[in-house]
Amino acid sequence: MSMPSAPALEARLRQRRDDLRSAGLLRALRAPDGERIQSCTIITTEPNELAATVHSRMPALLDRNAET
Repeated sequence: MSMPSAPALEARLRQRRDDLRSAGLLRALRAPDGERIQSCTIITTEPNELAATVHSRMPALLDRNAET
């Protein structure tokens, strides 16, 4: 699935790329009591030069044509 990036990093990266898509996983479960539970995670990787200025990792970015 495609996940939105952190707003501050996304704004900086958007200056260099028109369409960002981050790799992530989403899962919906039903608890024994029937409650719906949603869980998600963003897949990260080593940062590129720009992201390294603010963090030690960054979202894995997908091609704009990647499946959602």
